[in-house]
Amino acid sequence: MEKTKEFGIETHHLFIDFKSTYGTIKRGQLYNAMSEFNIPNKLISLTRMTMENKQSQVRIQSDLSDLITTKKCLRQGDSLVCLLFNLALEKVVRNAGKQKSVTIFYKSVELLAYADDIYIIARSRTTLKEAFLSIERATGEMGLRLNEKKTKYLATRESKN
Repeated sequence: MEKTKEFGIETHHLFIDFKSTYGTIKRGQLYNAMSEFNIPNKLISLTRMTMENKQSQVRIQSDLSDLITTKKCLRQGDSLVCLLFNLALEKVVRNAGKQKSVTIFYKSVELLAYADDIYIIARSRTTLKEAFLSIERATGEMGLRLNEKKTKYLATRESKN
């Protein structure tokens, strides 16, 4: 980014946020991603066992609700949830096909993913749009939904000194 600023190269930034981050991931897609990442089948099976056919109840003072069966998505509060979401997000970035190991100064688009957000940097608005559409397609396949209200766009251009 410092080089683009130094040479007066225009950059376009898109900060993507997701709705109901853990509540929309397709478990089957997650298990497939884990397999593609060469995670041993035993660990995938153990993960599946911790998530499939689980029941919970809500307690309000001394009253308990009826049993609630969790059939899809990731369970909030589960100790594995952050790791599993990171695997899902990694699969999204890989499926988008825009990630390379060179900085924005030497290429037209770069993706950064952190926690539950994706940040796209591009050298043109057109390239940014193409990258966004790739990300949108890949997130849909994984079951993630974009939060349009929290997704923000920024264009920058520094003049040469």
